[in-house]
Amino acid sequence: MHDWCISRQLWWGHRLPVWYRGEETWVGMEDPEGDGWVREEDVLDTWFSSALWPFSTMGWPDETADLKKFYPTTVMETGFDIIFFWVARMIMMGLHFMDEAPFQTVYLHAMVRDKHGQKMSKTKGNVIDPLHLIDGVKPADLTPDERQTYEMLLKDFPEGLEPQGADALRFTLATYAAAGRDIKLDVRRVEGYRAFMNKLWNASRFALMNLEDYQPQALQPHLDHTSPADRWILTLLHRTTASVQSALDEFRIADASQALYEFVWHKFCDWYLELIKPVMMAGPSAARTAAQTTLVTVLDTVLRQLHPFIPFITEELWAGLPIFNRDGKALCVASWPKASEIPAWDSDCEAMEAVIGMITGIRRIRGESSIPPSKSLPSVLILSDDPAQRSLIASVENYIRSLGKTQLVLVEPTSAQRPAPAATTMEGGIEIIIPLEGLIDLDAERQRMEKELAKVDVDIAFFEKKLGNPKFVANAPPDVLAKDTAKLEESRAARIALLDGLARLG
Repeated sequence: MHDWCISRQLWWGHRLPVWYRGEETWVGMEDPEGDGWVREEDVLDTWFSSALWPFSTMGWPDETADLKKFYPTTVMETGFDIIFFWVARMIMMGLHFMDEAPFQTVYLHAMVRDKHGQKMSKTKGNVIDPLHLIDGVKPADLTPDERQTYEMLLKDFPEGLEPQGADALRFTLATYAAAGRDIKLDVRRVEGYRAFMNKLWNASRFALMNLEDYQPQALQPHLDHTSPADRWILTLLHRTTASVQSALDEFRIADASQALYEFVWHKFCDWYLELIKPVMMAGPSAARTAAQTTLVTVLDTVLRQLHPFIPFITEELWAGLPIFNRDGKALCVASWPKASEIPAWDSDCEAMEAVIGMITGIRRIRGESSIPPSKSLPSVLILSDDPAQRSLIASVENYIRSLGKTQLVLVEPTSAQRPAPAATTMEGGIEIIIPLEGLIDLDAERQRMEKELAKVDVDIAFFEKKLGNPKFVANAPPDVLAKDTAKLEESRAARIALLDGLARLG
């Protein structure tokens, strides 16, 4: 700590509350009585004035209702570069004038720099005006000084910046806001999150198209009619909601935004909306109503959690959603969701993850074997020695037929006769076989399987070396050893299956 000169010889700012009259001096919040007083021309140091902010904005020194309600607050958010200039001085002033610190927690946000990590500077020409990023700007609209300011940016975008929107910019900054690092703001990343806004918008519009005949209802009465897909997405929603709350409680803003991004894009949009299309198109039924209610529940919950990050698009979408017992006329004042209020089924979730893995395996074979997506597969053979697993797969084979685009799904033990020629892959210890007669170029499929076999051999060698190291085995945690051992066994099983598959190709 050093002595602090609280005055400045500047013409702007708050003039010192000091008056002189001859040899007399008056110091106070109010003007002195009488004539002949001359006020000091020096002003208070900027940080002295700023240090008064937590209470001076609430009507202090009067005991106002706002001061009583809002002082002290809980969290102060600022940059690390003004910890002493501002944060420490607000605390000192609060303790001196209010007998209480103005906040309990200080959250230090990241500093925004250009994509190369350089501080934004007009002389460097690497500045990005957030308003230009939100609304877009063309070079012809810039003044000569602004073109110099945007020199580096215009090299990447010679035609100018397309409008990205405030929500895309907000979400980009949130995903960058990890503790202990600066934000390297790349416009390309903002463009990427604008695509996320489009994805959310289109998914919501698709949902509303399938809710035109829906009357808002509570989820609870329909739980008995939910499908495995409904229970899967609700379980993931439960987990995501808990993760987001935990991340926000610990100021892990980037983790919260990323959890929502992963759920919306890769679970809700990529899978759930596809999984429920058949029941949505099948006409009125208890299963369709349950799916509609699940759909509304998921969207309602996700939009509430996304609202602090992307307030504009979420407010618009939420307003048109048929929500049961809507709590508030606007999303900005609606209640925050709780994970405890969302049902979860861990076993159904695991089952659907296995189904998604199998569909992904089928799609991978299609892509690598150049089987057109529009071409229906005559059959798919799924092999497992676990009777419970076979029963589970059989219970959800409708999803495999629908999204895998196959006419028939056969679930058998691994001792079943394998067709030849056929393509083989392994997903989570489950062998997936697609008969290829009349479907593909067999030489190309042989090359694909040989490439996959080479990759499996690399994995086997890696884990055998790792687990063959006595020092690693002695020091590694039991869960790590179990995980690596399981990966080794899975890779060995995959190798056997691929060798069998190559043999069937001849």
